[in-house]
Amino acid sequence: MKKINYYTFIMCTFVVLALSISIVNIANESMKITRGSKSVDNNNLSKFLQSSIFQTAALVEEIKIEYSKQTEEIKGTKKEEVNNQKIEEKQPEKKQEVVEKKEEIKKEETKPVISNKDNYSAIDTNGHNVLESYTGTISYYGPDCSGCSGRTASGYKISSQITTYKDNTYGNLRIVAGDYKYPFGTIVRFTYQSGQTELAILLDRGGVGIGKKFQFDLLVSSEKESYQRGISRNTKIEILRQGY
Repeated sequence: MKKINYYTFIMCTFVVLALSISIVNIANESMKITRGSKSVDNNNLSKFLQSSIFQTAALVEEIKIEYSKQTEEIKGTKKEEVNNQKIEEKQPEKKQEVVEKKEEIKKEETKPVISNKDNYSAIDTNGHNVLESYTGTISYYGPDCSGCSGRTASGYKISSQITTYKDNTYGNLRIVAGDYKYPFGTIVRFTYQSGQTELAILLDRGGVGIGKKFQFDLLVSSEKESYQRGISRNTKIEILRQGY
């Protein structure tokens, strides 16, 4: 805005200056005619006045063109500033979208992953008699865990490819470690907060936390997978069979 006022001032100054020069010249010529000067007659005076007017008009036109150019430049600068401001306002929205996407990916990574899903084919136990039911926390471990020998406490061989056990009644089941109050062969049904249900057979004994901090320790393909699964809180635990 300051730039526009500056050029307006320059234009007005040139106009006033041109008019002043023309007036002075006209006055001088008039004085010559009044004194009877023979060098300039009325026709010459008329031509001089027309020439002065044309010169002044041309000067004013040049100033108007320059003024228009400067005005367009300023408008373009303002438009660019507005566009930059809009881009800056959109950037926080994009950052928020990136954060939300990262959170969604993180949630997907923490969802329970079933090991050897193709080998897990337990029967439908809806309607089966439930001996015991409560809510607890489930942890996970892999056959490559520290202190693991490749066999469960019951002697069943396990590996990254063998994490299920075929029961004659319940089918292919997940393998779980549990407290000594449950004998080997006990069938446990887990229902997670997501609604997913898994059947497991107790063939192993867990560490110090089993029965206290964690109710059961479910076998997965590796320790890496156990870290991905973390722990499952508020899991519904149902005992369908005690021992074999």
